Amino acid sequence: IGQLWLLDGGPGGSGISFGQVLTDRFVPAGYEIFVPSHRGPGLSTPLECESNPFADSLVAELRTCGASLQQQWGAGLAGFRASEAARDLGHLVGRVNDAEGGRKVVYGISYGTYWGLRYLQAFPDQADAVLLDGILDLEAEVWLNGALADQTEEAAPAEDGAAADAATPEDSPQGESGGSAAE
Repeated sequence: IGQLWLLDGGPGGSGISFGQVLTDRFVPAGYEIFVPSHRGPGLSTPLECESNPFADSLVAELRTCGASLQQQWGAGLAGFRASEAARDLGHLVGRVNDAEGGRKVVYGISYGTYWGLRYLQAFPDQADAVLLDGILDLEAEVWLNGALADQTEEAAPAEDGAAADAATPEDSPQGESGGSAAE
């Protein structure tokens, strides 16, 4: 029947357990399930900061972490934005669709809705259906290790193969890490 693309919450969480919950229902119906990882978590190219249990506040700790990541990654830190993850998703969906065919459904929960909305901005006609559960507004300030997830950049349509151009971690990192969303 088609493909079900699951975008987990977080950011920085693992979608594996999310995929296991839906497997029993959708695999017998003929769907293949795909759970792409957002840039940064897991074994890709993680964005990590050491936790400071003596920090005055979470905001102070996030700022310190953000400054550390900026120093470590420089301009390459831009490759960890949600817009980049959306381009990755569009590239993957396009490649699998070319090989497999069938109906394409994208389902996001919590932060996965933010990721899904960025995906829709860049690839508005690619999926047959997009389900957003627990929507996180694109105007929300989503913090990833002390830096805004997308700062002021708008998602732009991806050029063909744009996600495949990642050559080295310095040029275009392959990951994004957890944080919290400000209401």
